[in-house]
Amino acid sequence: MANFSNLPRIDIPTLEVPKPITGSGGHTFIDGDTLVNEEGKLLRIEGLSAPEINRLMESGYFKPGTPGGLEAYKQIQSLANQFGYNNIKYLTNPDGSPKLDVHGRQLVRLADEYGRDFTETLSRYGINKLSRYSSEEEIDKY
Repeated sequence: MANFSNLPRIDIPTLEVPKPITGSGGHTFIDGDTLVNEEGKLLRIEGLSAPEINRLMESGYFKPGTPGGLEAYKQIQSLANQFGYNNIKYLTNPDGSPKLDVHGRQLVRLADEYGRDFTETLSRYGINKLSRYSSEEEIDKY
């Protein structure tokens, strides 16, 4: 019988799945730029692009996300909750239909009690940069 005890141990990285953090507006952050509402619907914060924690593949399996995903998730949800950006604004197309991203998630914006936009605030302070997920208004503004 073969003896494998002298072979080096190979550590296979495990996926880090953080505990979801529920905001005071009833939504739950599941990633730095993705929320789930009380009905279980996935919501994508328009204009915000954060590294991924984990990626769900078409096969149904998860694979590790991108570097910085967990840290971005923690920081973004912390800023949103700490400064009261807990009001979800569901975005619509000109015809009134829900505005969706390429993965079918409803696009939303987060606002505080004064109507200030979370993504715009992050951009103004240099925390967020314009990306393909930014609205046309943001691109024109910045």
